Amino acid sequence: MYFAAALLLHLCCCLVQATSYYPPKARDTTTVDSRQYEGASIEYKQSTICETTPGVKAFSGYVRLPGRLSSSVDKSDFVNHYFWYFQARHDPHTAPLAIYLEGGPGLSSLQGVFTETGPCSVGQDSNQTVLNPWSWNNRVNMLYIDQPLSVGFSYDVLTNGTFDSLKDKQPATERAIGSLGEADQAPEPNNTFFVGTFSSQNPDSTANSTANAATDMWHFLQTWVAE
Repeated sequence: MYFAAALLLHLCCCLVQATSYYPPKARDTTTVDSRQYEGASIEYKQSTICETTPGVKAFSGYVRLPGRLSSSVDKSDFVNHYFWYFQARHDPHTAPLAIYLEGGPGLSSLQGVFTETGPCSVGQDSNQTVLNPWSWNNRVNMLYIDQPLSVGFSYDVLTNGTFDSLKDKQPATERAIGSLGEADQAPEPNNTFFVGTFSSQNPDSTANSTANAATDMWHFLQTWVAE
């Protein structure tokens, strides 16, 4: 009996440890079905970090598009493009809208949020953010988008896996990200090796040219602006 109890406790601890590596399902979100494309939707919630100016709102979430609208070679059922929207600090209802797409290609626009044009930067203690008084959203409504698909928080199919930062080099000679199956036990992470949830890492599921990426962003904006 004691062995069984100890085994059960061990299995429970392993389960808690494994699931703690992966993000929980989003809660308290609002979903709006698109009037522009059948099957498309926007899922979002109001964010309370970064832009903390009293009375100024910010929203983050996903524009979820049917795979048939994607310009990629391999089309999943849905593609999910992440966005973070910040109201202008002055007269948001009359301020223009600016769309920020980080360069690279293949860089998350969150780099722009936290280190370039956005409302805040990360504090020295890494536990808080500091308002940027010169943010572009002083006078402009700002929309930051992670694109193309599989960049930043944008994804096709959520896949648990590992990231080895020691293999993250340019030019790429090794795969830095490896996938984990449902039955695989999560390995122990350290300062250079991480466990988490990624996009599928299938290069054929994302845009392979600027023209294809532009097509995907067109469908994103037709959905986002219409709602």
